[in-house]
Amino acid sequence: MWMMTKIGFFSIVEKPLGKTCIRARCREDLENLLEEVLGVESEIIKTPKNDYLYRVIVDREEFMRCFDTFLKLVTYGNFKDQVGKTNRRREEIYHQVWALLRQIEEED
Repeated sequence: MWMMTKIGFFSIVEKPLGKTCIRARCREDLENLLEEVLGVESEIIKTPKNDYLYRVIVDREEFMRCFDTFLKLVTYGNFKDQVGKTNRRREEIYHQVWALLRQIEEED
C-alpha cells in the first residue's frame, strides 16, 4: 500500500511473523512517522541496494493501531496545498503523481 501524507510518503508491505515493513524514500519521512504517528522506538534501516532507501519494521498490530492517528492528521481542506505549506518541492511531486493517477479515471 502506498500512503501519501503531509508527513511523508510510505510504501507498506507485510512481512512474515506478523511484521509490517514501512519503506520510504527519505529518512525524514520515517522519523516523522515514528514521532508523530507510531510513537514507538524503532531502528530506521538504510538499505542502499533496495528500491526504497529507508525502512522500519514494526509489529502488524502496532501499525494497525496507528490509523486513528493518521486520520487525526487530516485537518485541512486541500491535501496538496497543506503539503506545500511546509515543503514546496514535495507539493510539486505530489501534483505530478496526482496528474498521472488522473489518467486512470474513467468517464461515465
